[in-house]
Amino acid sequence: MGNIDWKFDIYSFLVSSFYSKASWGTSNQLAVWWKRDPKTKYYMNAYELILSHVFETVDHIYNKRPTEDDKIWAIAEITAYFYVYREADMVSNLWPWLKDRVQKETAYEHFYNGSYKQLGKPAEDLYNFYTKQLPYQDYLKEAIQYIDTYTVDYLNNPL
Repeated sequence: MGNIDWKFDIYSFLVSSFYSKASWGTSNQLAVWWKRDPKTKYYMNAYELILSHVFETVDHIYNKRPTEDDKIWAIAEITAYFYVYREADMVSNLWPWLKDRVQKETAYEHFYNGSYKQLGKPAEDLYNFYTKQLPYQDYLKEAIQYIDTYTVDYLNNPL
């Protein structure tokens, strides 16, 4: 994920009934939903760490966040999905039970069929940036320019 240092040396996870904006790069305490089965869903901790790191990297690149937090959240959500579900070697080594899902789903199908349907089209387009294998900071800069073509209202409201 680039050569940006993590903001904190240690991150802790809170098991919570809600976790609104817990991974937005402002704290080393992240949250995971209490209903997730820890035996099969512990990869979600990696997902939440990546969400946080996207915010941290944006803060490292820019003196002030160049766009709304909700737009960075959309990029973070999509980017975390790419890393956790699309990097086949990592998935095979860390979460082998996800291997079939990686092979069957397109990079953006998860969003069209999941709880963030409004991120389907942005994910589809951002996957093109992601597969260019740009340096991580360059990917994020391009992603921010792209996501700014959407309104916050659109990104926050499921279709």
